[in-house]
Parts: sequence; structure tokens; C-alpha cells
Amino acid sequence: MTGTAQGPRPTGARASFSVPGFGRTWATGWMWHGSRWAAIFVSTFEVNRRTGNPLLVQIVGSVFFAPMFFGGILAGLVSDRFDRARTISGQLLVLAPASLVMGVLVATDLAPLWSFYVFVLLVGVGNVVDMTSRRTFVLDLVGPSLVTNAVALESFALFGGNTLGSASGG
Repeated sequence: MTGTAQGPRPTGARASFSVPGFGRTWATGWMWHGSRWAAIFVSTFEVNRRTGNPLLVQIVGSVFFAPMFFGGILAGLVSDRFDRARTISGQLLVLAPASLVMGVLVATDLAPLWSFYVFVLLVGVGNVVDMTSRRTFVLDLVGPSLVTNAVALESFALFGGNTLGSASGG
């Protein structure tokens, strides 16, 4: 361990977990990334199953990524202006019930085709808000001395969640 003015600095692959709140942030990242990719997978699968139209399937992905293209700068301003923890929590509080409703509609085969596009648009907006807020929140949480470790762990959660979300959606 390296000493600092506040005491010894934790080291190692899991050093960021010594910071209060990081473990919870990391776990919610896993859940968010997994559920996001499961939502995209299920939505494209259902649109393909119902229509067999490659263009309509591709539009699902376009609608998901449109907020990133059109709203990235705005989401960055939101991240800079508002409390990041509340912003992340707020987008999850909107998306959790929307996902529950969509899940019920899909499971009962009552989801109209248009609802998949609205749903992935909401998930896309949540994605851009989360992307701009979560990365900076992690820095705020762990500080500059642990940011490299924390970002590496966040990247692991991102790609692990993507993998598990796509697999569970399938």
C-alpha cells in the first residue's frame, strides 16, 4: 500500500471496492448493462418473429442508438449540471417499470409492434444518460487515485452485463 495524507491507499484488482458505495454502483451497472442488452435482443427478436422484415428489425437498432447520436451533448450537460447519483437512479426508476410492463406485454403476446420502438427509444435515452453520468460519478465516488481501477472494473461490468444480457435475452 502507498501512504497518503488520509492514510494507506488500497491497491490491487479490487481496490475500488474499499470505497463506500462503489460495490453498489458496480452491481447496478451489471444489472443495467445486462437488462439493456436483453431488452434490445428481445425487441429485435420479436420484431423479426412478427414481421420477418429486415428493415423493421434494423430500425429497432437505429431507434436505440438515435439518442446517443442526437442527445449525447445534452446528456453530458445533464451529467454536469445535476446530481449524478440521482440522475442514474432516476433513469433506472423510469426504465424498471417500463421494462416490467413490456415484459408482461411480450409474455402475454399483447405487445403491439410500435411498442417495441417506443421501448427501445426509452432504453436508448437511458443508455446515453447512464453513459454520461455513470463514468463521471465513478470518478466522483473513488477519486483520482483509484479512477483507473474503478473504470477497469466498470468496463468489466459493462462487457459482462452485455454478454449475460444478450445470452439471457436469447
